[in-house]
Amino acid sequence: MGEGAEKTNREIGCAMVSNKAQDIPPFIVMDVLEKAQELERNGEHIIHLEVGEPDFDTPECINEACYRAIREGKTHYTHSLGLIELREAIAEDYLKKYGVKVSPEQILVASGTSPAMLLLFAALLESGDEVILSNPYYPCYPNIIRFVDGSPVFVKVMEEEGFQYLPEMIEEKLRPRVKGIMINSPSNPTGNLMPAERMREIARFSPFIISDEIYHGLVYEGEVHTILEFTDRAFVINGFSKLYGFL
Repeated sequence: MGEGAEKTNREIGCAMVSNKAQDIPPFIVMDVLEKAQELERNGEHIIHLEVGEPDFDTPECINEACYRAIREGKTHYTHSLGLIELREAIAEDYLKKYGVKVSPEQILVASGTSPAMLLLFAALLESGDEVILSNPYYPCYPNIIRFVDGSPVFVKVMEEEGFQYLPEMIEEKLRPRVKGIMINSPSNPTGNLMPAERMREIARFSPFIISDEIYHGLVYEGEVHTILEFTDRAFVINGFSKLYGFL
């Protein structure tokens, strides 16, 4: 196939993809990972620092539980919110760790946190609604918000403040179209841990708080808190793979 034909095929492929999808910038972490994997296939030894996952394989007890579930025929449709036993276990875990009561009916099990965020923002935002984000931020946040026709509003966080949200800076960004304030503690990419008092101050604002708690359990100094300790006007994003290597 000649270069002209390849170019035509690329142009046809782009024409088949919506403008909305084409406007999503590449996720550089995956670009780096894929290049690293290519180098590994060519015999290079690579130390991976690009993706946020444990450096150990899925523990054998989890593997065995998966095999056992398949052998026992647990491969059929579940409740639309997910297995009730799993949702009850998650509710029990949040009660044990943080002292907060969450009903299993308030818990939705998804195939990952990115699909969960897509569902959340699709349900929360009308076209033109806004979500406040700290900057620097996890790159997928604004991509997902824009994909559902929302608008990210950025608050620049400074190194001298430990890359922490300042409530007064958030308050300056509050407008009628702001439907949510996104927090991420421990944070990707800055690693900061939001103290309880700062979280309490942010929780008093009227928009919903969307709290990405995926790095809970990977805290080595200080005490981690869930936003649910301070408000019930919140959505929590959490998962298993970052902590347990359950991929």
